[in-house]
Amino acid sequence: MDKILEGVISSDHPDKVKKALIGKLLLTASKPISPEDGKAIFSLATHWYLQGETPFIRSVGMQVFLAWGHHHKDILEEFFDIKLVLGVLRGSFTANFPNEKLVLLYLLEGLKMLRGSPCLLQIYKIVQSDALRLVQDSGSLEVCVALSSLLLEFNQCIPRDTVVKFCEELVKRMALWKSPENEASLKDYIQNVTQVSTLLGVVWKKDQSALLPSLRTVFGMISAVEVSSEPSVALASIVPQVPIDMLAVITRSVVTDPKVRDANVEVSLMRMIGWLSWPVAKNIDQWLVAFLKNLAAVQKYTLLINITKENVKKVFSRLCYPVVRNSALTVLSHMLLSFQHSPEAFHQIIGLVPEMIIFLKKEDTTSSLECMGRLAELVHCLIYHHSGFPDLYEPVLDALKGLNKPTEAMVKLRLSQSAWTSQSNGLLSYHSKFMPRSETGKTGLMNLGNTCYMNSILQALYMADEFRMKVLSYVPNGAKGVLAQLQDVFAFLSHTQRTAYSPSTFLHTARPPWFTPGSQQDCSEFLKYLLDRIDEEEKARKKAQALLSPQDQAHLPSKMAKTEENCCDDLGTPPRKMKSVPGASSLSKCQEVPNCNRVAVSGNPTVETTSLTAVKPKHLLSPRPHAPTIIEECFGGKMMSSFRCLNCGIVSIKEELFTDLSLAFPDKDFHSQDGTPVEVTNENSSCELTPNQDSSVVGVASNQVQNTAQNSTNDKLPVMRSAGTQTEDCAEIEDSPLTLENLLSYFLAPETLHGDNKYQCDRCDSLQDAERQIRISHAPSYLILTLMRFSFDIKTMRRKKIVRNVQVPSTVTLPVCSIDSGDSAQSAIQETSANYSLCAVVVHSGTSSESGHYYCYASHLPSNHHQVAMETDAQEDDGKVLPGQWFLFNDSRVSYTSLDSVRNITEKFPKDTAYVLLYKRLGDMEGNLAEGNGVAEPILRKDLLDTITKDNALYLQEQELEARSLALRQSQKACTSSLPFRNQDDDKNNPPGSCGGGGGGFNMPSNRFVF
Repeated sequence: MDKILEGVISSDHPDKVKKALIGKLLLTASKPISPEDGKAIFSLATHWYLQGETPFIRSVGMQVFLAWGHHHKDILEEFFDIKLVLGVLRGSFTANFPNEKLVLLYLLEGLKMLRGSPCLLQIYKIVQSDALRLVQDSGSLEVCVALSSLLLEFNQCIPRDTVVKFCEELVKRMALWKSPENEASLKDYIQNVTQVSTLLGVVWKKDQSALLPSLRTVFGMISAVEVSSEPSVALASIVPQVPIDMLAVITRSVVTDPKVRDANVEVSLMRMIGWLSWPVAKNIDQWLVAFLKNLAAVQKYTLLINITKENVKKVFSRLCYPVVRNSALTVLSHMLLSFQHSPEAFHQIIGLVPEMIIFLKKEDTTSSLECMGRLAELVHCLIYHHSGFPDLYEPVLDALKGLNKPTEAMVKLRLSQSAWTSQSNGLLSYHSKFMPRSETGKTGLMNLGNTCYMNSILQALYMADEFRMKVLSYVPNGAKGVLAQLQDVFAFLSHTQRTAYSPSTFLHTARPPWFTPGSQQDCSEFLKYLLDRIDEEEKARKKAQALLSPQDQAHLPSKMAKTEENCCDDLGTPPRKMKSVPGASSLSKCQEVPNCNRVAVSGNPTVETTSLTAVKPKHLLSPRPHAPTIIEECFGGKMMSSFRCLNCGIVSIKEELFTDLSLAFPDKDFHSQDGTPVEVTNENSSCELTPNQDSSVVGVASNQVQNTAQNSTNDKLPVMRSAGTQTEDCAEIEDSPLTLENLLSYFLAPETLHGDNKYQCDRCDSLQDAERQIRISHAPSYLILTLMRFSFDIKTMRRKKIVRNVQVPSTVTLPVCSIDSGDSAQSAIQETSANYSLCAVVVHSGTSSESGHYYCYASHLPSNHHQVAMETDAQEDDGKVLPGQWFLFNDSRVSYTSLDSVRNITEKFPKDTAYVLLYKRLGDMEGNLAEGNGVAEPILRKDLLDTITKDNALYLQEQELEARSLALRQSQKACTSSLPFRNQDDDKNNPPGSCGGGGGGFNMPSNRFVF
């Protein structure tokens, strides 16, 4: 058969006839042949494909090779051996040196037909060893594309021992592949370079050790200042292959490397900006913005100014191209919004905006309309910031009519977030470490990456004097748990000389396990978790201590070390989620009643549900054989939940413990069952079970009270107030601010359970209409009130924020009810009240629980705060405030403020709303307050005091070192500026560029100036 095939090809027939004859011969490929004939056919086909003089002969060679190979794999396996592969790769099989592209494609087809054959293992090793040589010897685009096709199909052929060198050489070759000028060839060029870069991505995933060396090679080529030719834009196709999670690490390492000169960074960014026009450079906008932010973080302002001024018009022009429009607009927005010291960059493109708006309107696509809206918002922000040029801005404003215009608050927010100085926290610039302590005498807390939710709660708890004293007086035994870590934070806040303390160790210990590091979280959720952890930890310690004998208790610190370490280890895991007690029926019944729309349960710390309140876990509901914990003393309260069946009249009451009350916002259509509007007043929260019920017929048994009425029909009384009572109109409430009393009344008001919300009555053994009411039976020392501002939107499947203003009073009265059981089965409800004074407010700024910012207002209450608060509450209408000084804690910043600022925050800034309120019970624990102006702070234990003392000494050393370093830099600047060859205008930009080894500075040894 090989002779027949050779005769057809060597005949004088036209190619068309030869093609027809070859087609008929290919149909006989399935017939049995001898191994010798088969090898002869494969050899002939290989010669034709690798050395054919015309494309027709090479095509026939591949057709014959594939046809007989598919039908005679056993013979092909004998033919396609190591000797053949070495021969075709290194030229011994053919008379002339082979075409590497054809060789690689030939090997690819052969390996496909023999896929899974054991003989391929040795062939894989041969290709591995020759892959690097093929890239080094040729390195042309077509050869590298063929090689990438082979290696992507058979990953076993990817080099192993030389993988780093292989990737570096491939990157170097990519820099030489110039893009074609004609559009017809551009599509193939893009496809080819994308395939090669895809191979690099696969190699980096298999062996991550090759990634950083490859990227260093890329940076070396694009940062070269003096080159004979520009590196090819094919390098842009590498960007999408780099894992995006390495972006921050790589960009930061480049800008902080003292060996990298500023000139090299500038050139590299210039070339990367040029890649914005390259459609395969996915994620290039994120890389550019990350580089620019990190340059701002290390204060290389001169470099940023040069890059922005040189490239802003180029980036703006890319908005004309839909493929790269979004990336270009992202970079343009960051460049212009961060360039705030001068309008020069903005004015370079301001005259081009009307023409661009016309172009985008004419295009009339989704991409152009979206770009036009974003561009309009950007221009409005910049006009707001760079005001005073009406002749330049009037034509632009005319062009922007009818397009998006951001609010003033949004403009300020975008400008503040984009400023170069706002990026300094990203790298923890050294300047923040040497600022003097706030004039307030208070210490801030450093933001460790969206940890404002923690900082605001810590500052609020720190300003709760009795709680702070108890924490500082705590004596840990052995391993440090959450309470001991909190003690360290409070001690540093009290005694450090730094302007801000970094609570990194506390964050690692106290952060809930379901909180994602670096993400914004709910401060109320964190507070509940923190108090629960501290309470569990202290109870575990007390329980272990109770098991020790009196002799062991005499040596408690040494005996308890191991026990507390075990307790801390147990608490290091997620604590059991808050749930009802199996032996307590009222809470479980409440959970059986769906859609209780008054309050929220913190049963699952990650989800808002609807039930009674923030109910503590089982350990708080059980009897207390031990002394109360710190949490129980300071924040523990009790509530009674009563359910009255409207069919049989039985009343079930259970007492539950709580640490905070979650107050929901009243519904607009909150009406009684018969349509009567509910009176949202303190009358509704009275301790009466129903308006006409005799409280003396309530029988008390254990934790439950069951009332068996004489006439169940007469007990079916209206739950809500009569229509004759003046009610508050919900629409008016919507137009005017709510008061905290409104929310407390709504929380304590009776509620009728009916329809799908019926109550499971034990006596009736069925679902019945019922009345539910919550009463406070024991008022805590500190009352925590959480305003339920975040609700779940079914339409958007996200949590949205209720931004309605709530007036925060300086004092609040909490109605308290108790059941006084006598010697009979009858009991009576007794009514009292507890008065509270405001001591802290945590504010949420933003529109979503997953974003925004938290800060805290807080005050130390004066020693006579009971009398002062009552007098001040009567004088609030006159604008007077509590004499205690108020402070604003905003992460590391602490400043003086006033109670008026707390009350008016939402009126001035509609997105800033009170979220968590902390009130101190008046007249409670007065004996703990020192005479005079403050609270008697406990003496710190020696080891903690020594730690703070050493840190303060270290801080003074750092200050001295920084002062000397600053003086040395000023001396060098003065000397270098006096040199005759130095341009006196080089330092006109303030602050200057890099003064390291980055080429922008002029560094000289300091001893040169010592004479």
